[in-house]
Amino acid sequence: MNILSDLQGGNANIEAIKGKLFEVVKVPLVTNLEGFINPDSYATYRTTGGASLGTVGKDFTPTQPKLLFDEFENCLCDTDAKMQDVKYLELKGGKKIVFEAPIKTIGFKNLKGEQDEMIVKINLATGFDGLTKTSLFISCYRMVCANGMKAWRTEFAVSFKNTKGNVGKASSLCYDIAKATDQINDFEAYIQQLNRTSVNSAKVEEFLLKTIGYNDAMRRELGTAKENTLEAVKQSISLEFSRTGTTLWGLVNGITHYTNHVARTNDRNDYLLVGGGLKLNDLAQKVALEMAY
Repeated sequence: MNILSDLQGGNANIEAIKGKLFEVVKVPLVTNLEGFINPDSYATYRTTGGASLGTVGKDFTPTQPKLLFDEFENCLCDTDAKMQDVKYLELKGGKKIVFEAPIKTIGFKNLKGEQDEMIVKINLATGFDGLTKTSLFISCYRMVCANGMKAWRTEFAVSFKNTKGNVGKASSLCYDIAKATDQINDFEAYIQQLNRTSVNSAKVEEFLLKTIGYNDAMRRELGTAKENTLEAVKQSISLEFSRTGTTLWGLVNGITHYTNHVARTNDRNDYLLVGGGLKLNDLAQKVALEMAY
């Protein structure tokens, strides 16, 4: 009965996502001024109109969201993804889009002796701003604290791009998804190394300096805004230490707790996937890895 329910739920979710997808058109930019030569530039739009999604060159041909999602859906059949959990996100007003699919749950006992479980997801992203490559990356959602982050150094461009002559050539996407899935084991090993590495107050100070750019030793020199940020980050780290342990893994999750729940932002998805939250989470992972060895 669960299999039938999952199948029905998956089909309903896939159809709901398809109903949200838009088509993209490329419109030439013109001056409408006599004597002024038109640039060889274009703007991308939804076919329904509205604000421009970006300014692009003559060779840019947008990969239509529906085409990309159809290929993504087909390739997920070769994985353990549950179709009812697949999601579609629009970022920056649709200038960038992301499809995400939970692939696997990983877990271990952290230094506090608590079970630390994460849902690992495969993400397929593209954009229509002329800057965003079509790419795959791993992200994880930590269940104990509802923190999410993109896994550092797992992103790579897929085998087709939004350029003339490559439209629709998504046949290699399944290979790319398999390649991304293989990185999950490396990501899990990296996390466990962070979990095994304890830190003292000096290491916390070093981590803060390398991630947010300042620490307690510099408090007297800080303005109000930076001092408030420092205090907020330290509170998030303290919270994570209490349930994770005083480890590099606790430090990383202190940052992700801050970016997921504390930092002010107009759009949390934009902040975490393409904005300042993404940069800070990436830097926290990079610094932690350097400190682990």
